[in-house]
Amino acid sequence: MPDTTSHQRVFAPQVQKEYALQQIPDSAILALTDEAEVNRLLRVAQIEKMQLLDEVKVSAQRVNEINDSKNINTTPAIYTLPEKHFEQYSNMRDALESKIPSLVFNGNLMKFRNDSISIFVDGVPMDADFRVRDINTADVAGLEVLTGAQSALYGRKAILFVTLKTGMTKSSSSMGQASIMVNGYSFNREFYSPRFDKPVQIEAIDYRKTIYWNPNLLTREGLSQEFSFYTGNKPGRYRFVIEGIDEFGNVFRKVFSREIR
Repeated sequence: MPDTTSHQRVFAPQVQKEYALQQIPDSAILALTDEAEVNRLLRVAQIEKMQLLDEVKVSAQRVNEINDSKNINTTPAIYTLPEKHFEQYSNMRDALESKIPSLVFNGNLMKFRNDSISIFVDGVPMDADFRVRDINTADVAGLEVLTGAQSALYGRKAILFVTLKTGMTKSSSSMGQASIMVNGYSFNREFYSPRFDKPVQIEAIDYRKTIYWNPNLLTREGLSQEFSFYTGNKPGRYRFVIEGIDEFGNVFRKVFSREIR
């Protein structure tokens, strides 16, 4: 008996009809007139074809060619000179010109490929008048030349990135910083104290809160140290505070009181 089942055309606006029919099972050639139902079946069919991948972790570890380098770039520098290279030279200019042909010296100025080049020492940018020849080659742990995106990270066109050996004494000229020698933990000052060893006419009453202060009182082990001072006009209980530091950096402090009449 001939098939007399009536089939309507599948309605799928804005979707290729051939593709839509492929997503519908052969056993369910339905008369679909609802656009939303067609789109739903298409989404279900596409989801079934998808495969959920496991999480993929990509990790990398930066390999520092120069130990203790403060260079924050993760890609290798265009030029890298290790510590052993500088052991062969007595001055920085010869050490650089032997390996970096694009570096040109013009007096105290340097250029790299016709661009001005900045000098960084241990990650610190040097002043414009800093001379690379002032660096001792024996103090150098390595050197990198940064250009392009690497130097742009520091806001420069090109950088001569110098790393000094750990523990080396860095002079003020090589670091572009001033050195300050601090004796103790405060500057010596002369504390004012009135002299009463000569009779004078004093109209005001002496009500000073701090009577005596001496930052230069030195003592020795086994020996006592004496000091004297004039009290104020008002008798009462005086508080003594003794603080100091020994040759090994040990700090001490003692507080006691005495009655002054």
